[in-house]
Amino acid sequence: MNPRKTTITILGILSASLTLADDFKTVNGKEYKNATVSRVEPDGVVLKSKSGISKVYFVESPKDVQERFHDAAQLARALDTKTPADLMKQAESALQGNNFAYTAALFNQITEEYPASPQAKTVRELYSFLRDKQARQDGPFTAIEAQRLRSVMDAIVSIKRNHRTARPQKRAAMETLLGTEIFQDENNGLDSVSAAGAKLRDAKGKALQGQ
Repeated sequence: MNPRKTTITILGILSASLTLADDFKTVNGKEYKNATVSRVEPDGVVLKSKSGISKVYFVESPKDVQERFHDAAQLARALDTKTPADLMKQAESALQGNNFAYTAALFNQITEEYPASPQAKTVRELYSFLRDKQARQDGPFTAIEAQRLRSVMDAIVSIKRNHRTARPQKRAAMETLLGTEIFQDENNGLDSVSAAGAKLRDAKGKALQGQ
């Protein structure tokens, strides 16, 4: 049988078996009344209700909901063909959309399923930067850390913007402190944030030593 047709058939059966209306409530207190599960995806369920179509991620769902759809999610995950690069793009998009719980879940998926990938290396570098000098250096990425990462990302964008409009003397001082590479890199993605974050950490350390 054609593998693509097999996948479509399995997903069709999966979707058709999850049509009973129910009430859903996230761990943050958001409620979806009389909602119908239209399909299960690797990271959550897609709901249809009077208010429209919504996706509820497993990371923001109560444990009973996660357990209820565990097998279906496992099947969807097995059929999912996303690469670590795809997951990193999703994580970056989620971070920019302030969906910190989903960002953390994607980071953890990358390091668990693709530990040897360049994307996993980037995530580990972000771990190291965010947990600098903390007693806790291991464990999964958290939503709070993702929120901090978004603040760092915004700060780096602001620093680059200020550098472009600064007077030559100030620009030279910024380049001496942070290096020229950070200002030459037009990319503000997670790879760039990882490298720039390390520069900021080193600069802070030098400043403290000079006090």
